[in-house]
Amino acid sequence: MVQRKAARFVFADWRWQSSPTYMMNKLNWLPLETQRMHSNLFMMHKIIHQNVAIPLSTLPKRSRDAVRFQPVYGRVNAYKNLFVPTSVAWWNNLPNDIINETMFSTFKSKIEKNL
Repeated sequence: MVQRKAARFVFADWRWQSSPTYMMNKLNWLPLETQRMHSNLFMMHKIIHQNVAIPLSTLPKRSRDAVRFQPVYGRVNAYKNLFVPTSVAWWNNLPNDIINETMFSTFKSKIEKNL
């Protein structure tokens, strides 16, 4: 909703016939949910490859294939929407060629191209 209002503001077009989706596409804006997913995956990559001062022990245990993590379950929606549970779920759904990428710049370009 905020992003749609911002697109209308940028174009100074408040008419109800105008499409905020069209405006957002014209501005090449990704939806906020997609931006959030990319940011979380970038941070996960940095944590896994120890490029930030966040210990790897912050993340759950690795699964049997050693590239994915055990899913994090929570009964409360407030917990399910935190960084670790959502990021682990998104990470586990990535293809192997993206997960196995060690260079951050290549990982970032693959994420932006494929998701």
